Parts: sequence; structure tokens; C-alpha cells
Amino acid sequence: MVVGGGGEGSLGVYISISRAGLDIGVFGSGGAGAGANVGLSGYGAYIPGGRENISGTTINTNVSTAIASGTYMEDVNTGDFAGIAFGPAARLGGSETYSKTGAYGLRDAFESLFEWWGNRNAPKGSCP
Repeated sequence: MVVGGGGEGSLGVYISISRAGLDIGVFGSGGAGAGANVGLSGYGAYIPGGRENISGTTINTNVSTAIASGTYMEDVNTGDFAGIAFGPAARLGGSETYSKTGAYGLRDAFESLFEWWGNRNAPKGSCP
């Protein structure tokens, strides 16, 4: 919800198919914004690359019509295209938000497990 000045947040599940392989996980996003855009809905998004491209900071341009909404995401550091999202809507509106997103997937969980297992089985007095 962004009215005048406000904030936005989202939680969801992602499925990523990239050069690194298949990954499934969860993400959360939150940020501050300005405009007139109030709503609660689901959406689908396209973000090129893997999980590492989901996590990060973006500038989002959000537009809602009477039936659909769309968001254009831009990388805050480079100004490059970061993703696009679409979903249902029930009101007219628009906003600009500065959002931080984090993601954690099965690939992250396996990497953490392998790191823990490797450190657990390292000989005493050795450096990891």
C-alpha cells in the first residue's frame, strides 16, 4: 500500500530455471514509496537469471488499472532492467517504490548443509 508516501511488502515462492539449474525457494520484499496505489493481490513475475538476481535493491514503477496491475523493476545500482510483474487489480493507481528483496532457496539450504558437514568433519586444528 502506498498513498502519498508509504510502504509496500510482499512474500512469495519462486521457481528459478537458470544456468545454475533448477531452484525453488521463498522471497520477501519491503520498501518505501510515493504515489497512490492501494491493493492486495497475487502476481507472477519474470526476473532473468537465478536466485542471486531475485535478491537485491530495485526501483519499482507500479501501475494499476481496473482489472490488472504491472510493475517494472530496475536495478538501483546499474539502472538496468531487473524484472517485470503482472497480476490482477481492482483500482486505478500508480506508485514508485524503493524495495529491498531477499530470497532463500533449496540451493542455499544444500550449500549451507554441505558447508556445515565439511566443517564438522575437518580435522581438529585445521582451517576451514
